[in-house]
Amino acid sequence: MVPLLAVRDERLRKEEILRGRAAFQRVFQTRKSIRGDLVRLHFRLSPGSTACQVRVGFAVASSFRLAVQRNRARRLMREAYRLMKGEVIPAFRALEVDGEIIFVYHGGSNSADPRRVKRQMIDEDMRQLFQTLIRGVKEGKE
Repeated sequence: MVPLLAVRDERLRKEEILRGRAAFQRVFQTRKSIRGDLVRLHFRLSPGSTACQVRVGFAVASSFRLAVQRNRARRLMREAYRLMKGEVIPAFRALEVDGEIIFVYHGGSNSADPRRVKRQMIDEDMRQLFQTLIRGVKEGKE
């Protein structure tokens, strides 16, 4: 029998997803955001506990009228977050903050159609946004 290797938990669990209009409004009302090439990150941070809860939501700008485009953009963002989740949670734990984050796909200056955007492009954009957020939180704590 082959021993099991330590597997990172990359699943996106129900309790980690930000749901409901009230939860989204709470984040949007803080008016804190960072804009990337394709995605804008809205966030609300609060002093955390040792558990460090990070909840995340995904939205698409209303300029994308077709449901197929909106659904693909959300799916690509969920997958990109799921793969970088292993970096997000430890960073929030180290900073001892809880976070509510919403990623909004806006398509950039030329409103890139989600059908033509590759996951790697969204992945890079979301990683840069996350790193910018963590740098800002670190600077605020010092």
